[in-house]
Amino acid sequence: MENMTDQKISELVNYAASLYQNHVEAEEIKAAMMRQGADEELANKIVTAIISSDKKEKRGRGKYYLILGSILLGAGLINTYSSYTDAEPGEEYQIYLKLILGGLVILVLGLVDYVLSRKNEDFRIWRVAII
Repeated sequence: MENMTDQKISELVNYAASLYQNHVEAEEIKAAMMRQGADEELANKIVTAIISSDKKEKRGRGKYYLILGSILLGAGLINTYSSYTDAEPGEEYQIYLKLILGGLVILVLGLVDYVLSRKNEDFRIWRVAII
């Protein structure tokens, strides 16, 4: 780490991030960093920072989807209820099924992202399985 320039460290971080995005395990990324000239301490710091940053991003996206899904689901339910109560006996009313189902799907995806980003699991596999 003594001879490492900021540019070389930046290149290592970018390389480690690309490996992580390609689903390479943390230990393999550390080994690759050490082959590129980083010592073990620097390699650990880089991998820890990348994983932490990724989890924060996923958690933030999970919160966003939770909020969006709740709003869409609520809007669909409220509009359906309003349509039902406004209809006279024997009249037709609308069920906002697309809005309800869309909100529900987004809500579930947000919940999966948020919960699994807080655990030490790789949520990418779960998200593909749900979609």
